[in-house]
Amino acid sequence: MPYQSTTRGSTVAIWVPALLSIAVFIADTRTPRGVVLCTAYIPLIYFGLQFSRARMVFLYAAIASIMTLAGAFLKHPSAVTLWMLLTNRIVNVAVIWWTAEQLFQHRVVREVLAQQELMALRQDAAGKASLLATIVDSSDEAIISKSLDGTIKSWNRGAERIFGYREDEVVGRPISMLIPTELLQQEAQILDAMVHGRAIEHFETVRLHKNGSRIEVSITVSPIRDLQGRVIGASKNLREVGSRKGTEAMLAAVVNNAIDGLLTLDEACNIETFNRSCQEMFGYAESEVVGRNINMLLPERYYSEHAGYFADAHRSAESRNGASRAEVNGRRKDGSVFPADLSVSAFQLAGNRHFSAIIRDITEKKRAEEEAANYTRALVRSNQALDEFAYAASHDLKAPLRVIDNASKWLEEDLEEHLTGEIRENMQMLRGRVKRMDRLLNDLLAYSRIGRKTDADFFEIVSGDALMKDVLSMVTSPAGFEITVDPAFAGLSLCRMPLQQILMNLVSNAIKHHDRKTGRIDVIVDPGEKMHTFEVRDDGPGIDPRFQARIFDMFQTLKPRDQVEGSGMGLAMVRKNVEVFGGTVAVESDGRGSIFRFTWPAQQPDIERAVVASTAGAPA
Repeated sequence: MPYQSTTRGSTVAIWVPALLSIAVFIADTRTPRGVVLCTAYIPLIYFGLQFSRARMVFLYAAIASIMTLAGAFLKHPSAVTLWMLLTNRIVNVAVIWWTAEQLFQHRVVREVLAQQELMALRQDAAGKASLLATIVDSSDEAIISKSLDGTIKSWNRGAERIFGYREDEVVGRPISMLIPTELLQQEAQILDAMVHGRAIEHFETVRLHKNGSRIEVSITVSPIRDLQGRVIGASKNLREVGSRKGTEAMLAAVVNNAIDGLLTLDEACNIETFNRSCQEMFGYAESEVVGRNINMLLPERYYSEHAGYFADAHRSAESRNGASRAEVNGRRKDGSVFPADLSVSAFQLAGNRHFSAIIRDITEKKRAEEEAANYTRALVRSNQALDEFAYAASHDLKAPLRVIDNASKWLEEDLEEHLTGEIRENMQMLRGRVKRMDRLLNDLLAYSRIGRKTDADFFEIVSGDALMKDVLSMVTSPAGFEITVDPAFAGLSLCRMPLQQILMNLVSNAIKHHDRKTGRIDVIVDPGEKMHTFEVRDDGPGIDPRFQARIFDMFQTLKPRDQVEGSGMGLAMVRKNVEVFGGTVAVESDGRGSIFRFTWPAQQPDIERAVVASTAGAPA
């Protein structure tokens, strides 16, 4: 039986046990003395539980005890003696009080447990209320509650951020302070919906900031009900959509103005979006393709091949490997076919699979590649012709020079007695010009083969010390010249060719063009992780800045060839060798002395790749 926590006992708890106890008392007095009906008083004790005070059960137990004992003296005489009857009644009274005590203890325990449960529920409710308040207050959205008359009751930080008002500035004031005058009717409609218990979701409208500016917002309104289910107010969630719309507009503008074609497809490969570049590329308007299958943009013979790209894109998305990319063929509205670069990515949106595709027309790229291939073939033919010319220069052109040299000697021998000093000098000058021409042809042949002809020396690795010993052994150094080599060469491993030829040319030039009988030449190296830097320094006459850019050109000399023997090809070959292997060369001279500086790959694999790249396509 449920307990009633009231200050007064219920009417039932007073009158029902009174009537029942009278009925039991009368029945008890009308029965013979040997019959005991007083046990019927025990259920009356339970009515004491109907009162808010637990001790009321003892009052009912006392009443039941009095009526039990009183009934013993008012019963009809019988064979049972009075002391036996009293003993029986005393036992029943003891049972009545024991029952009352048990009910009292049970009531106390239940009340304690109920109090503990109530406290736990209150603490839980307080914790949840605190958590809810924290969530509401930290939300980026504005969460506002109001009464049915439009008065603001609560205001979170999101509302403060969006509208600029503090909580103490708005609570208790009408919600209309946030609404433009021309939109007040909307608020009346919202309140009417709340009174009838209807929610409003994602209603986009305009509200006012504290500074008077208008804010585009999306509003969700829900009714607030009391425990009886009556609507007593409304809760509003407001989210700014102005910045979102701006972002969406910007994104749409970027997509629509992208150089590449951008389109999206659903899982069945039906087109969902089709940007402006796609429209220009394929010749279709967006309305002509949206909702149709991607196959309309592809040549029929490639249907199965293109379907595989989208399957690959899905597998790539699942394994997080990125997009599937391939060169494909597209079909324009007029039926013409063009090559395209296609990149496909799969993504999930609202639980559904979609594809994004980037398409680039590579017609011009293919045309450029074909032109480059033609140029390469032409270059191979040109290199072959150059080789043939170099062969002719080294054989066919040198043969007449040998004849001229030999003929001049024969004439000089045959006409020995008739030659004057001037004629002998002219004959020597003739043979000198023949030697110069022969040297020029040799240098021209060597220059033509740089980067195209290699031998075992290009892959031979020697120590830096050994390389410099070979260089100095092949350079004719006058007695008054001192050549020093940087100790850093000792710790380096270098390829023999063409590095040996480069250093030999630079050292020889420093000696050849020196203006004194004595001089100093320093060969220095600065080891690097990727590139070594070499320098050849001299204390010669220096190089005028006007000529520094020209000295690396073919056939360029700073002095007449009659003064300095040379073909003018040495520095040109130095530059070509250095650049073929990915280095740079430069000269510094400011007044007296010159510094020739060049860089060279530090790693042998880099040199080997340069050799392979430079000889690719060259005829054998």
